Amino acid sequence: MKSAQLTAFFSCSFAEEDQPVNEYFRAIAEGLDVSCTNVSTGYVKTPPQQALEMIKESDVVIVIATPRTELAGSEESAMSAAVSHELAFAFGEGKPLLLLRESKVRADGFLNNYGTSLQFDRTDLQTAEFLKKAIAAIHNLKLGAVSEHQLTLSQEITEFVAERTSHLYELEREGNDFCWQHSIERRIRFTKPYNKPLKLTRWNDFIPEPPEGTNWPPMELCFEINGSSRPFEFTIEHEKTTSVGITANVKLSPPPAADDWIDYFVSFRGPYLAVVYSDDITSAQDLKHAGRTYNAFDGNVPVNRVKEMEIQFRFPRDYRLSPSDAVFFVGSFTKDIDYIVDSEISRADVEKKIIGGKLTITAKISSPLLRHAYGVAWVAPTRPAQRID
Repeated sequence: MKSAQLTAFFSCSFAEEDQPVNEYFRAIAEGLDVSCTNVSTGYVKTPPQQALEMIKESDVVIVIATPRTELAGSEESAMSAAVSHELAFAFGEGKPLLLLRESKVRADGFLNNYGTSLQFDRTDLQTAEFLKKAIAAIHNLKLGAVSEHQLTLSQEITEFVAERTSHLYELEREGNDFCWQHSIERRIRFTKPYNKPLKLTRWNDFIPEPPEGTNWPPMELCFEINGSSRPFEFTIEHEKTTSVGITANVKLSPPPAADDWIDYFVSFRGPYLAVVYSDDITSAQDLKHAGRTYNAFDGNVPVNRVKEMEIQFRFPRDYRLSPSDAVFFVGSFTKDIDYIVDSEISRADVEKKIIGGKLTITAKISSPLLRHAYGVAWVAPTRPAQRID
């Protein structure tokens, strides 16, 4: 599903010894589409009033509390006065807040009354266990702050309409594991001259457990033009590419004019596009429908007008998912599924069957609603135990 972009005020010490810590957490935030401000200048150049204005304009606040002043009679330290002031500003503005506190920083008093916090030791930052916690903390901060407005910014693009679009979500065997591929075919017709790039975005909705002893593979992207009203050349510029998400811009040449059309294919591939096993789930995200609870789901949220949409999910035979363990759904969507829309489900043409041993669920619908998730929910199985020879 589409990843919303947020802005974070990044409050931190600018002491030289703290720069590696700052860059570590900043890299994670920006990898999760959270852009950071106040990270390139010291507090001397950012007076309190300017910091307050920047906090007001930010969606969330991330505070890195590193030790600055040793406390008499104690092995603990206080954070810098600048960071303390910015923390107070964030609390006063009611901003969603994540406090990343080094273990040497005293956590008494008002620190315990703020938003989510995570303690760290800088010697453990590069461990897989802490990396997972840091990603999950920033990811959860983002999910808690995403607004309906931010999720629907793309609806303001009125220069084209999708005449038809199809989404194929396929779980495939890859070695000893599984890998997801999300393939899209789409025809868009331009209603006016279009001089902006087409944005391609795919972001997963959970933080995976990294394979032991291995690096997380980056998500793969493929883009092709299948047909068009006249010849177009394209270039792809990658903004962000990680194991859990990708954002890229496709620039068309010459720029499309009114009544031009393009048929294009795009695919995203990676093991972390969606949940595979139940232990992939790091936060409660159950979906309830028709008296059944499903612990995994994925799908598409239309953010532009679409005349005809088709969605298909395929699960391989050795995934051992029975037909009764998966269901098509439609849900009102802001930062999560708000409620199931039964009338929209009944309007769709849905077919569920086994083809070549694969469980296949297909749904077709005309004029899908904007800001609604169309997809499939399923009961993710338990990860099989590894055989020890």
